[in-house]
Amino acid sequence: MHARGDLAEAETALAQAAKTLRDAGNPFAHARALLDDGIVLIALGRNGEATAVLQKARSLFTQLGATPWVERTDATLGRLAAVV
Repeated sequence: MHARGDLAEAETALAQAAKTLRDAGNPFAHARALLDDGIVLIALGRNGEATAVLQKARSLFTQLGATPWVERTDATLGRLAAVV
């Protein structure tokens, strides 16, 4: 259970970081924080939330033309879809 507690704290910190980076006008860092948050949400078993967060990250990466990051996010979404 201790590890899950650490993940919960990490998720809270990543969600806050994503908001802060969004508000600061840093879309790439915002998308990176969302991607990391989505990965932690998957580890916590919160797959529905993870899907929504990862889709937001993918949209931002697409808007930025960050193709390798779109592909990385798509791979994560693909692994998630295989579990659900």
